[in-house]
Amino acid sequence: MTTHRKRSAVLENGANDKTVTGTRTPTQITVAPETALAARNGRAASAASRGVGAWPTRRNERASRGMPDVREQSRRLSVSLFMREQSPVRSVGFTSAIAGEGKSLLALTTAAVLAEDSIEPVLLLEANWEHPTLHEHFGLPPTPGLAEWLRGECSEEDVRHEVAENLSVVVAGDGRADAVKLLRRLRERSAAYKVTSSPALLICDLPPVVTCGYGTLAASTMESVVMVVRAGVTPEDMVAQACSQLEHLPIEGVVLNQMSSRIPLWLQRIL
Repeated sequence: MTTHRKRSAVLENGANDKTVTGTRTPTQITVAPETALAARNGRAASAASRGVGAWPTRRNERASRGMPDVREQSRRLSVSLFMREQSPVRSVGFTSAIAGEGKSLLALTTAAVLAEDSIEPVLLLEANWEHPTLHEHFGLPPTPGLAEWLRGECSEEDVRHEVAENLSVVVAGDGRADAVKLLRRLRERSAAYKVTSSPALLICDLPPVVTCGYGTLAASTMESVVMVVRAGVTPEDMVAQACSQLEHLPIEGVVLNQMSSRIPLWLQRIL
């Protein structure tokens, strides 16, 4: 698989190692199939009751046995983007070539760990009007959301929901009919003030770029982009097309989702 970006990521899948060469430190995240987001602190019970997180089932625990912890891998990614010494970013969007590649889960997990680690507030934003899911996950009303706020139909307080300490969520709302117009308005706003009157670190769940007509435009609203690829499922020509469409954007890395790593578990823990 070949991309045209100069950012870097190392993708490992069975016997085939696929590397995107570049200047960034390689980013590798391994996500076990059907792994649930785990609430791993004293607020686990209340978070699960609100839909913020849930402990993995036994089936998921078996599936994830021997896999790196997705939360710690997401933490590594968030630190490399938001807390690096040289030019840390203020916003990052998670996208993919097609739907069903796990980008929403990774965006949610990264936002959760970033909120734990950051002294600045974190905002999880949903800009995917084709298949919005955050309202279901957090038990929030589907509207008003980002779409209604961008139209000026409601206030920031109406759409911004605090779901955990230091973490707020803005759901997509109903924006399918005028998505392009809404995204143009969003792109005009600075990274730190996308949907808030005070600065916040922003993580955005974006639509796929190949199967959604406004996917590339949505990605352009973010300061940096991470592309998620589902190992062994997403056709390589779709991945190549997605990379081509994102060529002019600052792609920070590629995450290979639902893969089996050849790196021994003891070595993964010290990498």
